[in-house]
Amino acid sequence: SKSYIFWGLNQGVMKNKASAREDKTRLKQLVDKFGICKADQIKALMVDNFRVKMIKTVSKSTGKTYSGGSINKMISLARRNYKNKPFCKKRGI
Repeated sequence: SKSYIFWGLNQGVMKNKASAREDKTRLKQLVDKFGICKADQIKALMVDNFRVKMIKTVSKSTGKTYSGGSINKMISLARRNYKNKPFCKKRGI
């Protein structure tokens, strides 16, 4: 649920990261796209579509489109919180 992904950010290891503030901003993007989906409801195609959408999205803070690195950090954050296949790195491709 939505509260679960926020719960992940409130864990000590996540709160003590140097990028904790940025993680909260990244999380908002993920929640906007995936809402309150449970991990098993998120499919790889949804994640791929998220990547395509974010490359075309202009950041409110910078006025520029999101870079591939920024998008990867969002996906990485989801991977740490969800630990499910769609967010895991593709292998053998």
